[in-house]
Amino acid sequence: MREALIEALSAFAGAGSARDGAAALLDALGYRSARTEDLGGVEGLIGLSGAGGGMTERQRGSFDSWRSVEIVFQVTGEEIGGRPGLFRDFDRGRAKSFLFLAVELDDRPCGRTELAEATRAVNRLFAM
Repeated sequence: MREALIEALSAFAGAGSARDGAAALLDALGYRSARTEDLGGVEGLIGLSGAGGGMTERQRGSFDSWRSVEIVFQVTGEEIGGRPGLFRDFDRGRAKSFLFLAVELDDRPCGRTELAEATRAVNRLFAM
């Protein structure tokens, strides 16, 4: 597995897109799904729930550093239940699915607080 991870990380920069690189890396970790969708970029993501999906101004602002965003794929309850060991320390009764996004950030430093705000904003957009 270590070699597969090293190879996937090394190939990430040369991948056709952030989505392709992320999919290869997640595949090396054992995460796979054919469930994906085109968001239409950052503006498409923000527009999923009308006028910002009830996000705060601060949460909307956290997307300012995002150059692009793509859904890599969604892993659903069916796939989670059918793959023992993939989600070891996981409360199966709580989550219905996981959504993996590939985000390309601009060159400025991005702190943990900003990433946490963006994560909360994305979670508001998806009823999962």
